Amino acid sequence: MTTAPLPFTDAISFGFQRIGETIGLIFEIPSRLMNQSISFEEARPVSIVGISQIGGQFLQESIENDQPTVILNFIAVISIALGITNLLPIPALDGGRILFVLIEIVRGKPITPEREGLIHLAGMIFLLSIGMLIILYDVLNPLTLPQ
Repeated sequence: MTTAPLPFTDAISFGFQRIGETIGLIFEIPSRLMNQSISFEEARPVSIVGISQIGGQFLQESIENDQPTVILNFIAVISIALGITNLLPIPALDGGRILFVLIEIVRGKPITPEREGLIHLAGMIFLLSIGMLIILYDVLNPLTLPQ
């Protein structure tokens, strides 16, 4: 696959198009899992262990084919996925903070900082626990990547 430079305005347009496609795919995955058009193994959550495996393969492909876009696209997908995840309404994430602000607007009074802090702490413990379980899953069941 060869790539050619795009004019600046076309490159910006192409970039936004790719971002939109990536966001659409991220939101499509849960419904595809539910209607079983993809398996859990194809869309399983991965930790830094799995991301490193995938990233290593994309980096190798980029180097072998002299195509930096392969690894750059992977990095972009990870960045977009992290951004969307951060907006989930889970305490300890930015989306959780947004939820608290919305609750305060509806209630007409602020939530006490102590209570909010405890809820965010519980959210952080939950997220760290899930993260550790996913790391354990990646170590015990390593990804099998296509060559």
